[in-house]
Order: sequence, then structure tokens, then C-alpha cells
Amino acid sequence: MEYPQRFIKARNWWLVGTMKRDIRGIMLHSTRSGVVNPSDYDDGPGTENYASSPNNLAAYWDMLTWRTGQRIKSTYWENDEFPQWCAGQGNAGTWPAHQYYLQHEIAQCRVDQPFSKDSILSVAEWTAVQCLTYNFKPERIDFLSQVGDAPRGICTHQGSANGVKLGKSDVGYMFPWDDFLGRVNEILEDVGMTPQEVEDICNRVIAAKVSEGSLVDSGQIPEKVAQLVGAIPSTYTSPEDLKLQDAIRGVINAGGSHHHDFSAGTTTGPIA
Repeated sequence: MEYPQRFIKARNWWLVGTMKRDIRGIMLHSTRSGVVNPSDYDDGPGTENYASSPNNLAAYWDMLTWRTGQRIKSTYWENDEFPQWCAGQGNAGTWPAHQYYLQHEIAQCRVDQPFSKDSILSVAEWTAVQCLTYNFKPERIDFLSQVGDAPRGICTHQGSANGVKLGKSDVGYMFPWDDFLGRVNEILEDVGMTPQEVEDICNRVIAAKVSEGSLVDSGQIPEKVAQLVGAIPSTYTSPEDLKLQDAIRGVINAGGSHHHDFSAGTTTGPIA
């Protein structure tokens, strides 16, 4: 299935237009409000309200996922060109993590709360799109030193120089890495093309749509790709907004040829 995604016009006032990004991957966080009960409490709505409140004027993540799987994109810009503050520098001589990694907050009210199945599936969908959009593999970066060349992949706040500096513990030991990466890989396998192949074809479709006002004839592109680009809406507005999200929507909704078996008690954390 495809999980719903909304946009809120929020921004971090300390970073407005201060730097442009060179996105190499994503950094995972958890919300951690500290609420004790009930065990299925969803941190998502409160986290969204804080970011969008005029009293706070702060957005410290690119994407937020509720326990229901609903995703909230926090942005003042129409694309990911400028960063949202979430993970800055480590010690002296390090670069800020938000310059190279999209920041994704996942609802988890405390360190021992299992992540919901819907939130993990939703984050996996989003991650697959980012892998295709920014050409990185769904591979875990064990520790992000934030020095030298920024590696491509998936990192966490706790596993970064900034996280060590600040004593962070997210996403924590409850995050189900096996299930998460398994689902991301399934989506990418169902697409059946390299990120560059998808990008090239989608760019051709987008260019044709802009100039002609309609999709190119499906006979001009491979059958598999015709299925993928079929989800691009008839009213086209901005290539920055579309990117590849709509291009793989059909694969996500169809479920593809793989069906991941989510089970509680995996080696990397149970799923609620």
C-alpha cells in the first residue's frame, strides 16, 4: 500500500537560505516525547504541532512519520535544496549532517517503545524513493564521522559525531533494521532498474509532458517503465515536486512480487 503524505509550511529560521545541500542519504531519528502511557501512544501529532506552531517557528526535520504510517513533510521550500535543522556538527572540524542527509523523525515516545509496523513500512516506502532520487543504496552507515567525504547511505542520529556530542540515543535499539532494509530492497527490486535508469526515463517523460502537455506514447519507453510513469498526474506543475515519487507509486501500491514477512522479536527489535 501507499501511505498518505501531507505537507506543512514550516521552516527553521536559523537556516533559511544559508547553504545548499548535496544529498547523499538519510538520517533516522525518533521523536521521544517521554510519554509513559499508553504503550501505543503516537508521538506524531504532537511533533507536527510543535513544528508548525507560530509560537515555535521551527522545523527540525524534513519528514515525520506517525505510528499510523502517515508522513508529514516539513518544508518552506518546494524541494530539498535547503536543509532543515536536525543534526548539526560534531566537534570542531566536522561538517553539519543536515547538509548531506535528509532528516526523518519516526514516532517513538520513549526508548523502549516498539516502532509500529505501519511506521516502518511507511518509512521504507519513503526511503526507497530517496534511494532512487538521490542515487544511494539502502545500506546502513554504522558511524557517521562527519569528516572528509560524506558517504552515501542510511545513518542514525546516535551513530553520528553530532549524536555522540549531544548524547543522543535515537533511533535506538528497538529499531527493526532487518525488516526495514528488507522492505526497502523489495520495493527497489520491484522497480527493476538502477536509480540512474529510472531518473533518465522519468526526466524524458517529464520533459515531454512539459512540452506537449501529455505523457509520451508508452511504446517509446520500456513496458516496465510505462507502468511506473502511469501514476504521473495529468496536471503537471513542478518537476522539483514530482521527482520520482509518482513514478514508483504504482509499484508501491501494487505491492510488487515480494511480500516481506514482518514478525515480532527480530534480531534488531520487535515491531508493535
